[in-house]
Amino acid sequence: MDIGGSHVNMNEKCCGSLWDQLGECLAEVITKMDCVRSKRESAKAWITLISYVVDGMKCGYMDEWKRKASGRLVNGCPNRGDNERR
Repeated sequence: MDIGGSHVNMNEKCCGSLWDQLGECLAEVITKMDCVRSKRESAKAWITLISYVVDGMKCGYMDEWKRKASGRLVNGCPNRGDNERR
């Protein structure tokens, strides 16, 4: 998802675990709501939806992070531009 990819500029370190924490926090908050907690199927549906959205955002973030990281490396070395390599 583009939402995850757009967060690479905020933190350029590979922090995929933050997306997992986001999903856990959202699931915890949603399952504490009485209207969700009272119906088992509702809780399962919300957790499924949260997992889908957060996993999509995480994949978008990781894809963009890998794309940016590979652009910084040329043959395993930092990309410093054509003039500096000569």
